[in-house]
Amino acid sequence: MGLATALVAIGLFASAGCGAGKSPAAAPPCDQACSDGTALRALRLAMKSGFNRTLQGNDAGAEDETTPCLGAGTARIHGSIETNAKVGTMDVDLTYDLNACTYLVPPDATPAHNFQMTMTGTVTEKGTLSAQPTATTSLVFGSTAMTFSGTVYDPAIDYEQTSCALDFAQDGNSVAGTLCARSAGFTF
Repeated sequence: MGLATALVAIGLFASAGCGAGKSPAAAPPCDQACSDGTALRALRLAMKSGFNRTLQGNDAGAEDETTPCLGAGTARIHGSIETNAKVGTMDVDLTYDLNACTYLVPPDATPAHNFQMTMTGTVTEKGTLSAQPTATTSLVFGSTAMTFSGTVYDPAIDYEQTSCALDFAQDGNSVAGTLCARSAGFTF
């Protein structure tokens, strides 16, 4: 074997050895802030789904609707909505009573967007929902005791919080506040 052939053989062996058996980079670990942010995402998306399936398109004024949640359980949404068609907004003062309300999402490439969550408790929503790019969604949410049970992240991590106080806001696409007195948030 000549020197050139030996160098080519060594190069091929080295390049095959470097890539062989390597798996894609693992997702970074999900700490408490990540887990809480994902649980908050689950709650906000469940509320949004319930609103869109029951109240969207209703006449303004007093509201009181109960709907099955997408996985199991029910959500009762009650309160009032006032619309402003000129600027494309709705002012809401709503209460969501979640009874073993399970919300599921299809798998997502972003690990922190994955969850399977069941929620029980009452949460209030007050502020402005925007349907136009000329206005901004600005909402405040609160709960004295929300219970979460399920999984967050991918790969799935068990998540359990009982009688957890919530205080958070949505400004445009950003959601931030506290869950069980810990900072939590996410961006749509």
